[in-house]
Amino acid sequence: MKNQKGIASVSAIIIIIVIAAIAIGGVLAYQYWWAPEKEVEEKEEAEELYIRVISPNGEEEWVKGGTYTIKWANSSDIAKVDIYLQALDQHPEGMRPTTVKVVAENVTADGDYTWTSVEPDGFYFYIFIQTSPDGGPQVSDISDDYFSIVDEDETADWNVYRDATYGFEIKYPKEWKVSVSEPDSFSPKGDWGEQIGELAIFQSRLSGGSYCEFHLTTYSNPNNLSLQDFWRARLSEVFQFRNEENITFGVDRIQGVRFDMERTDQPMPNESFAVVAQKDGNIVELLWWGQDPLASNPDCLKVEKMLSTFRFID
Repeated sequence: MKNQKGIASVSAIIIIIVIAAIAIGGVLAYQYWWAPEKEVEEKEEAEELYIRVISPNGEEEWVKGGTYTIKWANSSDIAKVDIYLQALDQHPEGMRPTTVKVVAENVTADGDYTWTSVEPDGFYFYIFIQTSPDGGPQVSDISDDYFSIVDEDETADWNVYRDATYGFEIKYPKEWKVSVSEPDSFSPKGDWGEQIGELAIFQSRLSGGSYCEFHLTTYSNPNNLSLQDFWRARLSEVFQFRNEENITFGVDRIQGVRFDMERTDQPMPNESFAVVAQKDGNIVELLWWGQDPLASNPDCLKVEKMLSTFRFID
């Protein structure tokens, strides 16, 4: 009898241990398998809350009095949004924009709003969109970069230079002089490639006042170099590089790289800029320089306008 009782006691203990192990195992399994999945699902649901400004999103140029469409995307649980125009008083380096105008409030969150710009001229405007107080979960977004509002389109009556062979065109001021030359034995060439398109040289005043010179041409890129590597290989001995940044430019927001440089092949070094972009495997180069400082040179400031008119064509 004692042995049977002992066996029964041992069996009971074993059963309790097994049940406890199963229970603990279940808890651990839940924590390691089911609970994380639930947490991930909850996290994913939380990450789906968003507003994203699409247009204007940087470098656009809107004309004062013109009618434009502000575009954005948002998660489905946002019903109403408020739209604000924000601005900076100067270049946005290290600064934050502040609201200068309420564009619209309690707008149905369907992704677009038609707006007529009546603001003063300026270069550093942003669109800020946030959920209305009673419009759903509170989220917001702002244009990635600044856009401009100008008094009128001063390029409307400018001349057009077109390279039909390599497929691009650009507007330039009517008073500027333009000269065009075909590649020859003196044209740049090297391991990086060679000039294959005609060279168009645009010059502002040839004597007196401010001066700016702008070059536009096309190069081959046989080694399929990146824009940065190509430019450095082509002009590394001529220019001292100071800064570079990825940009979008032109009518169709072309992807390119902009370089800030100083020329070292002149009697007196001067400030220079370049933008390079790629089309059909070739490199299109836009290069300009003038009297320092270019930021206050009215002719070189027109080059920025010229860049805004650049486009690829078929």
